[in-house]
Amino acid sequence: MTATIVSIALGAMAAYGMTRFGGGFRRLALLVLAIRMIPSIVLVIPVYLLFRKLDILDTVSGLSAIYLTFSLPFAIWMLRGFFVAIPLDIDEAARMDGASSWTVLWRVILPIALPPILTTAVLIFCFCWNEFLFALILTDQNALTFLPLLMRFVPPEGPLYGQIFAGSTIYFAVPIIAIALIRKQLEGSFAAGSVK
Repeated sequence: MTATIVSIALGAMAAYGMTRFGGGFRRLALLVLAIRMIPSIVLVIPVYLLFRKLDILDTVSGLSAIYLTFSLPFAIWMLRGFFVAIPLDIDEAARMDGASSWTVLWRVILPIALPPILTTAVLIFCFCWNEFLFALILTDQNALTFLPLLMRFVPPEGPLYGQIFAGSTIYFAVPIIAIALIRKQLEGSFAAGSVK
């Protein structure tokens, strides 16, 4: 949840800056996408060694930090696409009324882009909820997530099917409920991409 909130807050500011303050950010946008495309398996050993040296293994803050490295580029890339679709005339009209860039972002652009922002937040939440590799390697007890916890129901003497099925039901229910709660906002986000 922490990675989702921070990714959306920082991603919205970065995406707004990339779409409104000059065209030199196009290469930066491709770099952001390239960071997101790095396979997790390539980074897991260096990240483990770094976390062990920093003494942040099996901590929520450490796990949130590694999730943030993947969810923030995704948030920037997604929100940039939606912010490009919002006409610049809206910004100019707000500035003529005396609004600063921060005011334009927080009081004008973000309310308009709320459906895409919620869509991006749900996608990031589902990514973090489904992430398995880093959660398995970097956690043990204190910051254990749901999927590695389910693996504990497969002891050497045989799987505990009742606990696995109950845990799987909870595992699938959480993202389904999250999507159901903002279904109307999700529908609006698809229309937001058609703004000229």
